[in-house]
Amino acid sequence: MIDKVKTADLKVGMYIHQIDTSWFKHPFLVNHFMIRSEKEIKKLNEAKIEWVHVDFEKSILEPKTTLEPKIQKIKPVPFVQEIEKSRQIYNKAEQQVHDLMEEARCGEKIDIPQLQELVGDMYGSILRNSNALVSLSRLKNYSNGIYYHSINVCLLCLAVGQKINLDPEEMASMGMGGLLHDIGLVKFPAHLLAIDYRPTKKEVEALKQHPRESVQILENSEGITDDAMAMVLNHHEKYNGGGYPQGLSGKNIGTFGFIIGIADFYDHITGKHHNHEATLPSEAIKMILQRSQTHFSPLYVAKFVECLGIYPIGSLIELNTKEIGIVMEIIQGEVVRPRVLLLTDAHGSPLKEKILIDLMNPAAEFQQKKIIRPLNPNSLGIDTEKYLSCYKG
Repeated sequence: MIDKVKTADLKVGMYIHQIDTSWFKHPFLVNHFMIRSEKEIKKLNEAKIEWVHVDFEKSILEPKTTLEPKIQKIKPVPFVQEIEKSRQIYNKAEQQVHDLMEEARCGEKIDIPQLQELVGDMYGSILRNSNALVSLSRLKNYSNGIYYHSINVCLLCLAVGQKINLDPEEMASMGMGGLLHDIGLVKFPAHLLAIDYRPTKKEVEALKQHPRESVQILENSEGITDDAMAMVLNHHEKYNGGGYPQGLSGKNIGTFGFIIGIADFYDHITGKHHNHEATLPSEAIKMILQRSQTHFSPLYVAKFVECLGIYPIGSLIELNTKEIGIVMEIIQGEVVRPRVLLLTDAHGSPLKEKILIDLMNPAAEFQQKKIIRPLNPNSLGIDTEKYLSCYKG
């Protein structure tokens, strides 16, 4: 049953079937959606929209926030305690994202409640120990790049969302937007997305429309918030207005758009593509810092770096003692003094038993150590991902 309802009488959980004004005159990306927060009702009032049409059959007038019950009892735990749970969540995400992409490719309806549950699991892991799940974002499968990229961007966005203290509703939107931001790519021929294919200029211009294609797929799915939709549409916008598809600039991109733009760029360049090899994590951070105020918001660049560190998890580094190691964990608020797994001694000889050191350890022998530069693991024949995949803290 669809009835006309005054905006002043709207409640969270009502499903808006139609807004009584032109699409260009209201602040939402779509004309029909479920109200997930008081903030969305406030937007309608601020836009001076007096009436909307509500579909009461699709409304859920006593909604339960997917993430709220999950987080109330969550307490931080050590990396070693969380990493196995994180691997299980990541494996679950691989299958679910693969399935949703295939469903979208075939024009089937996306299972939003199932994805909301997955986002809740990811958020819970981030709250328990943000390093554990984020460390898995370095493990890439290039034959199924779009699936892994979607998961990794989601994880990075959730980590930054936690850093800036987003509430559970906002984190739910952040996670959904991260998982679904590239779903429009399923509408393009598969060969255009292959890592060894170099698209033509015409094909590149066509691919730039994938944010709009993503919105088109999602606008008929119930349970996608306006914040999540904004992430999907705006993840290639740039701070200086040089992005696409709308050429938005500054605050018009929005908090969620700022965060996913950085996360998308970072995960993209640290993977292999037709025109470049994978960029080192530390070099990717340097590139993001260089693009602050042009491509990215300076505020959210700073928050992103706080989460990942100057030398992100998986970075191969050299200490001032000439020892070589891999960054395994980032200590909260300490972007240049992480936990490092030492692979060699000061003479460059491989250690039979690898040693985990904490550069924040107050003991003098550790305080004297510091990272002096990143190293290229490929040139040294070191498989950092092998160590990450079996690391247990």
